[in-house]
Amino acid sequence: TPDSCAFMPLTSSENVKVNGLVKITFSQPIKLDDETGQTLLQISTPLSVAVEREMIQRSMELEKQRLYEQAMTDSLTGLYTRVYMNEALKRIFSIQDRNPNTLLGVIIFDIDHFKRINDTYGHNTGDEVLKSVAGEIMETVRESDIPVRMGGEEFAVFITGKDAETI
Repeated sequence: TPDSCAFMPLTSSENVKVNGLVKITFSQPIKLDDETGQTLLQISTPLSVAVEREMIQRSMELEKQRLYEQAMTDSLTGLYTRVYMNEALKRIFSIQDRNPNTLLGVIIFDIDHFKRINDTYGHNTGDEVLKSVAGEIMETVRESDIPVRMGGEEFAVFITGKDAETI
């Protein structure tokens, strides 16, 4: 029934924006008088603060995840960065410490005369060449391999497992 529930907007600390709406259901009908209104008003502030804190926390977690992904993935090529490579190698070496038979292979290469491409055709064309090379790398490696853009036109692929023997 209408007199057994109340709706309360939860606003930001500046009372500018409604962040949520609370529905309070009472076990029996209530009388909405000044005293009840004051009680509801008193509990609305802590609820609003809790909702606002939760929104800030979620926003911070999303931003933290975005920054982590940005640090781990090269924005131009989509390959992993040196930062990610360093973390991955720590894990791989830890595994190898426990099992010395774990094989690790590394392929390191660069694009010869890449500076000439940039100087002759411009940096946009150079970027397209880097993306194309990265695409070829991604099509070639296995899901378990770690393809890395080391910097500039230098790349590395870390391979673990039996295939590392045949590098």
